[in-house]
Amino acid sequence: MARLEYEQRVGGLLDADEVRTAAYTCARCARDLLLAIPSRVAPVVAGLTDVAECHRVLEAEVSRALDELSSTELYQRRGRRS
Repeated sequence: MARLEYEQRVGGLLDADEVRTAAYTCARCARDLLLAIPSRVAPVVAGLTDVAECHRVLEAEVSRALDELSSTELYQRRGRRS
């Protein structure tokens, strides 16, 4: 028991409820960002006829969503434990 208490104090153990909450929040954020792409991109690609340009626009939006996900507080705190 002392070992578990020590590991928790030094950050070797995480609270299971906190991990579940963080995972849910992260997944929900990813879902929301991905589902928003069509609404943002449809007006832009609707007028394009060049496949390469459509690809560039879509790739830029996916990259923007991934950048936003990677800069969220969840990922910034990844290395820190309280």
